[in-house]
Amino acid sequence: RAATAIMLYSFGAREGEDRGVLETDLVAATLAPGLDRNVLVAALHDLREEELYLHYTGRRYRFEPTPNLTKLVRDEASKFTGAEVLDTIREQLEEHLKGSRGVVVWPDGPGGIDDGKPLFSVAYLHPDWAPERTPLASFVEHSRSGPRRYQNALALVLPDAGQFDQARQAARSWLAAQSLLRQKAKYGFSAEQADELKEKAETSQRTAAAAVGRGYASVVTPLKDRGGQAAYSLESTDLRSLLTAGRSLHERVVDALSHRVFSTITVDKLLALAGLGPEKSAVVLSDLVDWFYSYFDFTKIWTRRVVAQAVSNAVAGSRAGYAVGLVRGDGTTEVRDPKLIRIGEVLPGDEIDLSGDAALLEAGYAQRMLGAAHAADGARPEDWQTVPA
Repeated sequence: RAATAIMLYSFGAREGEDRGVLETDLVAATLAPGLDRNVLVAALHDLREEELYLHYTGRRYRFEPTPNLTKLVRDEASKFTGAEVLDTIREQLEEHLKGSRGVVVWPDGPGGIDDGKPLFSVAYLHPDWAPERTPLASFVEHSRSGPRRYQNALALVLPDAGQFDQARQAARSWLAAQSLLRQKAKYGFSAEQADELKEKAETSQRTAAAAVGRGYASVVTPLKDRGGQAAYSLESTDLRSLLTAGRSLHERVVDALSHRVFSTITVDKLLALAGLGPEKSAVVLSDLVDWFYSYFDFTKIWTRRVVAQAVSNAVAGSRAGYAVGLVRGDGTTEVRDPKLIRIGEVLPGDEIDLSGDAALLEAGYAQRMLGAAHAADGARPEDWQTVPA
C-alpha cells in the first residue's frame, strides 16, 4: 500500500516542484480504518532499507528508474571489521557518559576496575559480556592485584544484547555512508546523491546513539546478605522500566541506584558507624572513609565528600570533635596540639581533612582534651595527650 502510493506520487510534478511525497502527506494518503499510523511509519522505514529503486532525499519519497545507494552502502558496510564498529559504538557510549564521575567503560575483566582509591565505581560491561565467562562475583571479589579491597564501592551495568545488535547495524551504515562521502569524486555522485548519503549518515548516527542509550538493561549492586549465608548478595534493578524522556543513560543508572547509594548521611549514622564511645574515643578519618567503601555493613556513598560533610555537621552540632595533626604509634594516636581540636564550630565540608592526619573524636573526650589544653598553657611535647586508636 505504501509502495503503491509512493509510485503514484513519483509522477506528474509541475515544473520547478520537487518530485515525490513528504512522509506526513504519504501517511495521510494511505491511512484507513483499522490501519495504525505506526505500522505505516515502520513499513516506510523498512522500504527505505530494502527497495533498490526507492529514493529518499529532501524528506521526500519517490521511485526512480536508477538504483538508489542502499546496495552501495551495504557493500561498503561489509568492509568494516567488528572491532571498528565496536570502536564507533564505544565513542557513542562515552559521549553519553561524558562528565560522569567514577564511570568505567567496558572493563577487561575484574582487573579493569580500579581498586587503588576510595571511589564509587559504575562499570558499564562490554556488549559481549557473558556471565558464564566472567561471573559478576568475580568483579566484586577480585581486582588486578588480588582480592578487591573496596567491595562496597561498585555497581555493574549489564548490557542488552538486542539493543547492541541494533547499534552495530546502525554504526556500520553510518561508517559506510561517511566512507562513501569521502569517495564521492571516485564514484561521481551527483549533488542529490551526496545529500542522500548525508541523510543516511545522520539517520544511522541517530539510530546508533539511541540504541546505545537504551543498550543497558539492568544495574547490579552487591549488598550485605540478609540471611547471613554469604558475605553479600547481588541486587538487580531494571533500567528499562525507568522513564527515559530527557534523561541520559547515566542519569537513569543513578536514579536506579538512588535507594542504595547516597549523596548524604546523617550525623547519627556517621557516629554509629564510626563506633565512638567510652571505649573508642577517636577514629582516624582515612580509616573511616575506607570502611565506607570496603564493608557491606556501611552505607554506600558516591564520594568521600559525603563523609566530610557529615563530619562538618557533627562538629557544628557539638556531636563530635575534629582534630588535625596526629602522630600514630603502636595502637595509639597522638594529638600534636589539643588546643587545635574543633567542636561546636562551623567548618565547611570542603575544609575537612580526610587523610590519616585527621581524626573524629568522641564529643565528651574532645571537650575534656580541649579544656585541659587551654588550662595547661604552654604544654611541652612530652605532655601530648594520647587517644586510644
